[in-house]
Amino acid sequence: MPGYTRRVYAGAAAATTITGTINSTATSITIAAYTGWPSGANPFYVVIDPGTASEEKVLVTRTGSTDTTLNVTTRGVDGTTGVSHSSGATIYPVFTAVDADEANTVASTLTTKGDLLVHTGSAHARQGVGTNGHALVADSAQTNGVKWAEVADLATAQTLTNKTIALGSNTVSGTLAQFNTAVTDADLASLAGSETLTNKTLTTPNINGAILDRTEENWNIVASAATGTIILDVNTASIWYYTSNATANHTVNVRGDGSTTLSSLLAVGDSITVVWANTNGTTAYWPSTFQVDGSSITPKWQGGTAPTGGNASAIDLYSYTIVKTAATPTYTVFASQTQFK
Repeated sequence: MPGYTRRVYAGAAAATTITGTINSTATSITIAAYTGWPSGANPFYVVIDPGTASEEKVLVTRTGSTDTTLNVTTRGVDGTTGVSHSSGATIYPVFTAVDADEANTVASTLTTKGDLLVHTGSAHARQGVGTNGHALVADSAQTNGVKWAEVADLATAQTLTNKTIALGSNTVSGTLAQFNTAVTDADLASLAGSETLTNKTLTTPNINGAILDRTEENWNIVASAATGTIILDVNTASIWYYTSNATANHTVNVRGDGSTTLSSLLAVGDSITVVWANTNGTTAYWPSTFQVDGSSITPKWQGGTAPTGGNASAIDLYSYTIVKTAATPTYTVFASQTQFK
């Protein structure tokens, strides 16, 4: 609810009279004329029998511009009492002490340089000026619904999620001064010239026309032997290397992670390449089954022939390029086996 009710007045509202007797509790008043009187949903105060012992102030509305009926909201306001009035009693709109007090209350709420006028949901209130460098942020847990808070400095690592960095002929270098942790799409798209991002995590970015120098790939190296089902979680790494000798033929299952499917990470037309590095001893084993999100898929093998086993005393690298071809989901997988020893 608002702290105060908005009221409306007209500067040239002419005095008129009421056309019938009203008692002390009447909920409507009929007037003889309405020249210059306000109308609409917002209320205003009128005075009846001004300057007499029967003087009364009433809060009313007048719905239409040609209405002669005043709808009573409150009788006997501004220190007066609801009383009866005779037909012909003088009536006109009047500014009251209530109007002045409310305006003064709002004006006196702000006391310090930088103060803001806010609303609690039931009243106007002062939001005192914050600390230098802090920003005003919404916070429904606060009485005033807002608070002053420190803006995160990009000198510390920040995560930019679903942002497109359009590099063109520029290199993203230089300095980004300060960002709130909630970075908008326009924050990066509007950068001009060279900017530098240092120690920043870009989550699922779209990078167009980029030249990448000294990029590193993340290997997940595990001191285990391949057997059963080998889970390749691409949210951990796209290259998995088991350093102990395999003990059985096994299944390779590619997914996002334990709570994320690969399908949810790829749109139709997207692809991802994962590599499985399998270590063999004198007895060779190989990944005889390939899966995406637990569903088996038959890859298309380089050279047209699928391998029928692994290579003894070697490390076999199996490369799988997974292309999502339909939303059902459907995939085409291009695979190869390469022996290293």
